[in-house]
Amino acid sequence: MNSTILFLCSGNYCRSPMAEALARYRLHQAGYDGAITVRSAGTLDVYEGQPPAPLVIEVLREHGADGTQQRPHQVTPDEIAQANVIFGVAHEHLDWIAQHYPEASARTYLLTDLIGAARDIDDPGMQDLEPLRGCRDTIDRVITAGLNTLIDRARGSAR
Repeated sequence: MNSTILFLCSGNYCRSPMAEALARYRLHQAGYDGAITVRSAGTLDVYEGQPPAPLVIEVLREHGADGTQQRPHQVTPDEIAQANVIFGVAHEHLDWIAQHYPEASARTYLLTDLIGAARDIDDPGMQDLEPLRGCRDTIDRVITAGLNTLIDRARGSAR
């Protein structure tokens, strides 16, 4: 059975697309192609239907990951239902899930929980490459160090 991981941020324009692309990249490197589906979405519709952020694509390419997979969009009930595990990049996203989809709270985690931390990954803004690179590097460190936990949670949360 294919497992699905959903990364959640506010606008699905920066942090969650980075997490999606980096997780897909690291899972590919670990030999999990096709075994785990990786998606991202936002809690808001502010970037709905826009193309992926060019600067995000650029900083992901610098790292070897592909950020062109998905257009920004607000999360749907189907995406919540299909996700075996959900990772919010900040506490506000966990709170949003608890308020809007309480049935999904038990399978929703803070991304930094993968490495035993409980801190938000702050929005770097979209004006400058350096903050975006820093955000990318933080997300990649968390996913790389927590990859086994990520895989276990994706597989262990099967409905």
